[in-house]
Amino acid sequence: ETILTIIAPMDDTPGSKAGLQAGDQITKIMGKSTKGVSINDAVGLMRGKIGTEVNISLFRPSKEEMIDISINRERIKTKSVRDINGKGDYTLIAPAIGYARISSFSDNTAKELEDALLVMERTGMKGLILDLRDNPGGLLSQSARVTEKFVKKNQLIVSTEGRDSQQQDKLLAQSESSRGFPLIVLVNGGSASASEIVAGCLQDLKRAKLVGSRTFGKGSVQTILPMRDGSALRLTTAKYYTPSHRTIHEKGIEPDHLVEMSPEQMRDITIKRSLGGLEGLSDEDRDRVNDAQDLQLNKALEILQSELALD
Repeated sequence: ETILTIIAPMDDTPGSKAGLQAGDQITKIMGKSTKGVSINDAVGLMRGKIGTEVNISLFRPSKEEMIDISINRERIKTKSVRDINGKGDYTLIAPAIGYARISSFSDNTAKELEDALLVMERTGMKGLILDLRDNPGGLLSQSARVTEKFVKKNQLIVSTEGRDSQQQDKLLAQSESSRGFPLIVLVNGGSASASEIVAGCLQDLKRAKLVGSRTFGKGSVQTILPMRDGSALRLTTAKYYTPSHRTIHEKGIEPDHLVEMSPEQMRDITIKRSLGGLEGLSDEDRDRVNDAQDLQLNKALEILQSELALD
């Protein structure tokens, strides 16, 4: 039976301020048992009016104790671009090599990435690893703004094609990028939609090498058609194509270097990197997390280091 378990509390959120730790198992929310409760239902129970409190009971395996915690509800503003430790420091992860993870494409993503690139360039970055793993997508416009940081002006980034002439659209790079440094993009089965557009374009143009596993394959455009009885029909009316006219939908993007990692391995890596992530774990789990290796990132580092050695 699955238990609601915290993978890693995000920085500067009510949960992290209240002292939640990776590995904590949520047993009750507002006195109600979480047995058989889905993640979505749990989120529904925890959400509420800003400034009010939500009380949860949890089991902490490392201490084998039950803890009651009261969390103050706030409006949560999360950054979509972060460094390897989930923060905004952007310290180089190896000599001359930078790393940035985009968790989704929201209003501010391109600006956040620009700020991160400037920090890393000032400290001597000569190559970048852009992590799009488990990024479900988001705003198409932002995926174009991110891609154009690495390609020439007026470069086709993605085209939308359907039967209807109104469904034909092209997104072009609007600004001139002077960034020519080597680039690796990390992808996996959780990279979808806008992530696949970025990865597919950069791979087509041979601007980046993709490392990881095949992406999700979500590249369709849906139109909602209202019906007379008040219901609606969601119809796929167009598909996204990469610059070389590859369809993304149901095919996904194949990486240049296939390195498989399980969701459990990915989860262990997240816990290992989170501040205080090991505190809430049992000895057995702690040993496993300590030994966890990010095989995909290691491969990306190896490729970048050999490319930079050639320059």
